[in-house]
Amino acid sequence: MPRANTSIAKASTAHAPRAAVKIANVRDTRHHHMLEVLKQFRIVIRNIKTHYQDVEKSIGVSGAQLWALSIIAGKPGIKVGELAHDLAVHQSTASNLLERLTQLGFIERRREASDQRVVSIYLTTAGKSAIKQAPAPAIGLLQNALLTMDEGDLADLHESLHKLITAIGHKGRVGETTPISMFITGETTTSK
Repeated sequence: MPRANTSIAKASTAHAPRAAVKIANVRDTRHHHMLEVLKQFRIVIRNIKTHYQDVEKSIGVSGAQLWALSIIAGKPGIKVGELAHDLAVHQSTASNLLERLTQLGFIERRREASDQRVVSIYLTTAGKSAIKQAPAPAIGLLQNALLTMDEGDLADLHESLHKLITAIGHKGRVGETTPISMFITGETTTSK
């Protein structure tokens, strides 16, 4: 019996280095994949940042403000709450985005004759011109790319990002309603 135990011990020891190598290879593969995904995030973020900088240089508004202009162009007479919904931002954030657009003369707010409490938003001639001069896509580089993805791929990305957010250990849904351009460029809704 002692002999059998010795041979089992020798067999276990002999396989231990192979098992360790296999674990190390798995770790190396995971690390390699992590680095590749990290590079992809860098490419996405850099391209988004460049697009927002181009928007700012060309027409003097943020990426989020240009997206708002494009929605207003497609939905003349939109209300602030509807705009906030279409941008996936809080209504106060949408109102703040509109302040700069009003200052630049790109939009006008009109009170409805039937109900003076209701304000509708329209592009001015200057606003229509700004959209034409702005780098495409007006809705934003990331938003446009997501819209062009196959539905299944978009659903897979959604699930993978949900897993990533969980792995990061997020607290609540912080940042969910903040325009991406604000994270990338450091702008605030009240600046400019």
